[in-house]
Amino acid sequence: MAAVFLGAFCWRRRPDLPNALGAVLLVLLLWDVRQIHQVGVQLSYGVVTAIAFGLPWTTRWFLAVGAPPMLMPVAEIKGLRLVWWRSRQWLATTLAVSCAAGMGAAPLTLWHFGLVTPISVVAALLLLPLVFAIMVLALVSILLSPMEMVTGPLMTASNRANGLIAESCASLAGVMAEVPGGHWQGGREHGPLLLVYDLKHGDGAACWL
Repeated sequence: MAAVFLGAFCWRRRPDLPNALGAVLLVLLLWDVRQIHQVGVQLSYGVVTAIAFGLPWTTRWFLAVGAPPMLMPVAEIKGLRLVWWRSRQWLATTLAVSCAAGMGAAPLTLWHFGLVTPISVVAALLLLPLVFAIMVLALVSILLSPMEMVTGPLMTASNRANGLIAESCASLAGVMAEVPGGHWQGGREHGPLLLVYDLKHGDGAACWL
């Protein structure tokens, strides 16, 4: 989808997120229509659709957070004031995107898992920088892979760093999940259900209900 979206620049067309989303979804369904039943596919496309159509709405909620200093021309905002303003703009944009994504994910997580997680709006502020670092390190590994004979140690270090950041993401998500009121558990699955518990040190346990 990113390739379709960014490809618009190569063809000198204005990129349109809903059109890119629809084009990629069409290709996916033509390739394998059964994908539409996958929870991951529904969440991915549902969240991006919510961002595409809901972002103009949620952005208005946080206009005051990212507003420039009052009674000061924008050209005169410099130094620490500029850093503070840019930080508030990033916060406002991230909160707007996170709220739109949360609203898109909530109906699907409630339907599939009986779970709604309002804490995800706040958790995104902490997780997004870490996820960005994971993507950068993954790209570094991809670029180094053709020269693995020379760059092997560097690739290993990059992948290990990526693993540590991924573990930090998981730990942080676990901490946020324990915040009181951070999530709401709705209906439970009443049919046959197999729960597999992945324990530490390679152990495992399964419980059949």
